[in-house]
Amino acid sequence: TGKMIHSFQCLFNKKGKKNQRSINNEEKYPTITSLEQSPAVDTIAVGTSDGSVHLINTLHDVKLFSLHHKSKNAKVTNAVSSISFRTDGNATRQGVAPVAVGCDDGSISVWDLTPVDEDNQDGKPRRTLLTHMDGTHHGGISKLEYLPGEPLLLSTGHVSNSILLHVFDAPDHSGRILRQRKGHTSPPQLLRYLHPGIGGGGILANASDGTDASSCQILSCGGSGDRTLRLFSTARSNLDKEFSQGQGLDRKAKKLGKLGPEGRAELLLPEVVALANCEARSRDWGDLVTIHRNHAIAYVWSTKRGSQTGPLLRQTHWNISAMKERPPRSENATSVAISACGNFALVGTLGGVVYKYNLQSGLPRGS
Repeated sequence: TGKMIHSFQCLFNKKGKKNQRSINNEEKYPTITSLEQSPAVDTIAVGTSDGSVHLINTLHDVKLFSLHHKSKNAKVTNAVSSISFRTDGNATRQGVAPVAVGCDDGSISVWDLTPVDEDNQDGKPRRTLLTHMDGTHHGGISKLEYLPGEPLLLSTGHVSNSILLHVFDAPDHSGRILRQRKGHTSPPQLLRYLHPGIGGGGILANASDGTDASSCQILSCGGSGDRTLRLFSTARSNLDKEFSQGQGLDRKAKKLGKLGPEGRAELLLPEVVALANCEARSRDWGDLVTIHRNHAIAYVWSTKRGSQTGPLLRQTHWNISAMKERPPRSENATSVAISACGNFALVGTLGGVVYKYNLQSGLPRGS
């Protein structure tokens, strides 16, 4: 009938002194952002916009206790976006009752709901924070879900375009990533089949001719907010990977204060505008060449290693360091191709010159 059966007052109505008008004052009282049914009867968890999680008894309209989460930035509130309770037997045998809380800052906090004998300042038993995973998803947590009867937690983000599977099997109850699936955080701007075969057309997997899953791999280049080069398989998702552009990029970005995919992207190469690949000599050296926006140098990658293996394809008088003068704009690469033998790469420039390079050494071989 659409008729309201009951209005719970335990969260915002203390001692009956606040009326409905004060309850609706959003500046003074936080809004409810998430709800989750607990394994206990007549008990639900309520997440609010100020980073608090309240456990309430719905039968008696009583708040049992609260968990609080604060943002590193004091000026920004850290709203709770998702809550999930763990129900597997391992947690019971270890004497803990974990609940995972996801917040808008991308962090995941796992609390033990078992009361501790030591009292807080208000005289109520406190709860223990088992582990805190900071920056799990850039842009905030969208959904948390413990798998039934398993110490496994699935998490997704609002804008991270990723799904992570965390496992909690350590004696200290800390979590680690068991499996993950990630994609571009901005729309891809270039797609190509890996090793497209003669004629440049994509290879279609066919069980009758013995074609395996490696024929269904797609190279994908991210846009300006992503700048990553990824390999996706349309047959087996466990073959998906991001090509490495150097060791310790995440650690370096964190050290420089560049947070999230946008901050990390500033340390990556400019977005890819064209690429070429050839499998003829893929076992000997790099089999993929990319050129980048407003960039003169071409880069060699190995699809087997999933990384930039070098060498850099450039003229000997061009500077590599960003601190020195860049090559003239007329030398910016606009097109690229690899010879059928897999030994040479041809790079066309904005000025109309085509440079020829040896893929193994990176040395110029004419123009």
